[in-house]
Amino acid sequence: MLVCALLVAPPALAQSRQPASPVVLASAGGYELSSEDGKRKCLVLLRPAPVPGGHGIGFPAPCKRSFPILASVSGWTVQTGPTPPRLRLRLHNATGAVLLDFSAAQDPHVLARDMTGAAYLLAPSAGAGLAERAEALANAPPAAPAAVAMRGPAPAAADPGAMRKAVGLYALSRAGGRDTGCRFDLKGSTDAGEVSVHEGCADKGILMFGAQRWSISGGTLWLTGAKGRLSFERNRKGGWDKGPGQGEALTLAPAAP
Repeated sequence: MLVCALLVAPPALAQSRQPASPVVLASAGGYELSSEDGKRKCLVLLRPAPVPGGHGIGFPAPCKRSFPILASVSGWTVQTGPTPPRLRLRLHNATGAVLLDFSAAQDPHVLARDMTGAAYLLAPSAGAGLAERAEALANAPPAAPAAVAMRGPAPAAADPGAMRKAVGLYALSRAGGRDTGCRFDLKGSTDAGEVSVHEGCADKGILMFGAQRWSISGGTLWLTGAKGRLSFERNRKGGWDKGPGQGEALTLAPAAP
């Protein structure tokens, strides 16, 4: 959780936050909000950081033109239930009123309707779907003590073959493809490779994280830094998307030397 806060908030705020619950961490991350006909789409970021009445939410300014209801959205909450989608996401305004209640499953999306009856679809932009996340929560072992959980779970044994294929230079971007100007050189190893950050990286959150080592285990790429550990999942473009529940979306994309 400490890693999440450092990458999405100023250090002073990060120090005062309490770790989010497992269900919040499992639900947080990047989502695609779309109209029922699919003609309007927007990237929405559900943050685990607390705000009055729920948790933080972010989206590009143009989204308010595509979805005017977002102009009134200031946070989100999640509840668990016995029926699909099991993870019930709700978007709230500043007074806590529910504006969109994604309580209906429409695989792989969840669906909500506003007061006019207009439908909105929501689906994770990367990583597992909500049904898979709910199942993982249900089967998860008891939570580790907070001091250990803040450092992230320990990865399993490294996969030497996968690591050899992943060696190389990567460009790091934030949500919406925003280039951070940071280039990571993942250097070869069979268990825990070194990470070299090229000159020119000025992103404060990335520099504070301080990436030092990397490994791949179980298909997941792990970056370990001075401030904790982050996991990334392979995407269809040959890069790696930061896994859900770790704050703002990040992507490692192969870059030319």
